[in-house]
Amino acid sequence: MKQQPMARKLLALCLSLLLVLALSPTAWADPTEGGETPPTNEAPAETAPANTAPAEEETTTTDETPEDSTTYVAQIGDKQYETLEAAFNEATTGAVIELLSDV
Repeated sequence: MKQQPMARKLLALCLSLLLVLALSPTAWADPTEGGETPPTNEAPAETAPANTAPAEEETTTTDETPEDSTTYVAQIGDKQYETLEAAFNEATTGAVIELLSDV
């Protein structure tokens, strides 16, 4: 009868070691080995530092009436678009569409 508790302890020890050895390769795995993704042509997104205050909008006076001014909502490079759909239609693979206003 005394052999049974010792056998349980030995079995528990073996299972514990087996669990540690089974999970070790996952913990020690090199994250760059085998799981590399090919680089994309997209430019990295530019983010503003978190500790800066939002820029104030400049106000200028012009002789244009609101009907004459064009509101652009998107931009690809230096070219601006009045609709997001127009920007999507003109975008090429890897192009970055910058939103200029809420759409």
